[in-house]
Amino acid sequence: MKSHQRGRWRQVGKIPKQKKYENFCKIFKIKYNYKKRPYSSLIDVFKFRDSIAHGKTTTDRKTSFNINIDPENIAQAEWQEIARDISKIKQTVEDVKLIINELGQKSGTSNDPLNEFGSSTIVANLKHK
Repeated sequence: MKSHQRGRWRQVGKIPKQKKYENFCKIFKIKYNYKKRPYSSLIDVFKFRDSIAHGKTTTDRKTSFNINIDPENIAQAEWQEIARDISKIKQTVEDVKLIINELGQKSGTSNDPLNEFGSSTIVANLKHK
């Protein structure tokens, strides 16, 4: 990211996650469509994150109870319901990887930022010189 863009980014302050992504897309000229994968998965990730970070207590009032119900089927938090669908989770992870790679490529930093050496590797290499 160019220095004038970094300065602008600091001025933006706290904006919603989706808007931050859209700002990156504007800067790096990325066309996205939230109605299609992989971008639709980004909305799911943000929703999942918010359901964990901003969970709210709810009260469920029952007038009758089924004592033969499997405890696994008792009402659960929204994030728990989402976490049950392993195939959707795997697809979402792959979609997010595609988005991260696209951002890395368009920003000029890397074609595959998830496979770059981490900063700890760089520090370890510097110590041995």
